[in-house]
Amino acid sequence: MPQEKVADDGSIRRSRVMMLVILLRVLALFATTAATLVMALNKESHTFAVATIGNTPVKITLTANFQHTPANM
Repeated sequence: MPQEKVADDGSIRRSRVMMLVILLRVLALFATTAATLVMALNKESHTFAVATIGNTPVKITLTANFQHTPANM
């Protein structure tokens, strides 16, 4: 009795690997896009009292943006 070959096991494995690679690339694209949006839209501010005249404090507000992020994190 000759055995029939239904499908080539190597081609099935190759197609599964290709689908996994495509899925991982799409996942990496979404993660990169989300990180870019968070960095671009993140605005953090802090108010400091720099001096006091009488009983009234003189305040300054500093806003940190994406451009102020240090490169060596």
